[in-house]
Amino acid sequence: MNFQRDGQMQMLRPKGRANYEPNSLGNAGEISGPRECSATGFETFPSAEQGDKLRIRAESFADHYSQARLFFRSLDPAEQAHLASAFVFELSKVTIREIRRRMLANLVNVDPNLAGRVAGGLNMEVPVASPVAAPVQDLELSPALRIIGGPHELHTLKRPHRWNSGGRRVEPAIGGPARNQCPRGWWPGAHRRSENWRHQNVGWVGA
Repeated sequence: MNFQRDGQMQMLRPKGRANYEPNSLGNAGEISGPRECSATGFETFPSAEQGDKLRIRAESFADHYSQARLFFRSLDPAEQAHLASAFVFELSKVTIREIRRRMLANLVNVDPNLAGRVAGGLNMEVPVASPVAAPVQDLELSPALRIIGGPHELHTLKRPHRWNSGGRRVEPAIGGPARNQCPRGWWPGAHRRSENWRHQNVGWVGA
């Protein structure tokens, strides 16, 4: 729940650096902000119509980890490594060890391998998984969630070429005396270039 403490017409002077609940700053000796109160907090008024009108969330709303697991496991191994490195980089800036531990406990629910890689980067032990409100599901992986090997990957190295149908080729073109000093066989395709290129001491990249 967001406290909306920086909203329009805000007149209070909130204390603490967390503007959401729940948070664990209280366990670290910091101000954790307001807390839910069943006695004085907001409640939906049940009005009798054809039944009680209640504000009820779907059971799937309590599943906090299945989509995160689906996303991580659908990534290419190189993308998984990049994501783990990003977690290590960001969490290394967190000064409160308890928050880092809690985050690792959440990652255990997402993927134990991910949690282990991040914990290793932080020089911490992998904690016990945090409690879940709903069972974590192993959903069918989706290649559409990845960039490498995904349906929208740009295959720039496989573009047909009039000189090389199997992909792109890069060749240097050297003009003047330097061309005559090249080792035999080092000048592939030079005969296909125009005479104008051979007389220019410039680098040329074919695409």
